[in-house]
Amino acid sequence: MVGWETEVWGGMETPYTMWKSAQGSAPGRAAERGAAGVTATGGRFRVSSPDPTGGPIMRLASLLLSPLLAAALVAPAPGQQQARVEALSWMAGTWCMEPEGGGRQEEIWTEPAGGLLLGLHRDVDASGQGSFEYLRVEEDAEGLTYWASPSGAPPTPFRLTGMAGQLAVFENPEHDFPRKIVYWRAEHVLKARIEGTEGKDTRAREFYWVAGPCDGKPDLPDDAG
Repeated sequence: MVGWETEVWGGMETPYTMWKSAQGSAPGRAAERGAAGVTATGGRFRVSSPDPTGGPIMRLASLLLSPLLAAALVAPAPGQQQARVEALSWMAGTWCMEPEGGGRQEEIWTEPAGGLLLGLHRDVDASGQGSFEYLRVEEDAEGLTYWASPSGAPPTPFRLTGMAGQLAVFENPEHDFPRKIVYWRAEHVLKARIEGTEGKDTRAREFYWVAGPCDGKPDLPDDAG
């Protein structure tokens, strides 16, 4: 299976940006660049060069949640029933990204059970050097917390602040980067966005994985033979 990664999206509407807009704090476009066109062929995704005309390229926006659903993203009000970890069952599975330049990114999530959703992330660069991160989403009396432990370091918590359909937003305002982690799913593609500050700069990064184990077949441009 194949996938891809980009620093930011160039003005494309996503469930996350629609949620931000609904909250009255949509991200500015000045820092965004490089929208990639995407087509689906034979169950696999191909990434093409940016298409400023929006013509023949099917953009990712066509695969995402509706604006009405995205606008409904809210955290439970005080006194309402808190989210259960089973609400994130759409994250479960094996997900892979294999860029054309080599290497891979893998993210694996168990089925939710016992108030836990357990995850593992592994990156392998083109030279074969690997890194990993332990992940979990844990349910407690106040809701859900996403715990991230890169390279086995002490875990950092991110509380669930919004959820609707197959989209969830976790935040930790005390952390530098990332301060916010967003997951969403569009058909057989799992997506994530992280954002925060590094020094004086505000940064965002987005990731995409396709369902299924890595198969050693990197994505190719549309004009490839």
